[in-house]
Amino acid sequence: MTILFLARQVNAWNLRIIGTLPPVPSFIKERDPGTFRYLQGRKRVFSDFAAAAQKIEFAFLRSGPLLYFQLDVDLRTIFARTLHEVRELKEFIPELIRRFPGLEVYYSPLAGVLEEIEQEMLVLAPCLIDGYIPVPTR
Repeated sequence: MTILFLARQVNAWNLRIIGTLPPVPSFIKERDPGTFRYLQGRKRVFSDFAAAAQKIEFAFLRSGPLLYFQLDVDLRTIFARTLHEVRELKEFIPELIRRFPGLEVYYSPLAGVLEEIEQEMLVLAPCLIDGYIPVPTR
């Protein structure tokens, strides 16, 4: 697995989540402002992660192995933070549906996507934790 592959994959996961996030209903703002802010912030968080992964990809394409080790560390951080946010949101959705049963139609598909992405990420996690992303050879 190369740094380029992983950057593109992290970007794709985040874009997939952004595409699946439903708009937050306005009635939640009146009933539970904290939940409203949390849900509104998820789109921004995943958008920031996608943008960061894309910047790492572009930086690697421009610099090649020159910035490899710094980009490797940055990409691992984005990977870990994305996985953390995926798990956190996945665990929050059942609570959200319990408090607002009408939202099940909108948030159940998102829970499925988050589960799939988490499983895909966990397949790659061991090589990021135990191993390293190999330096590409030319």
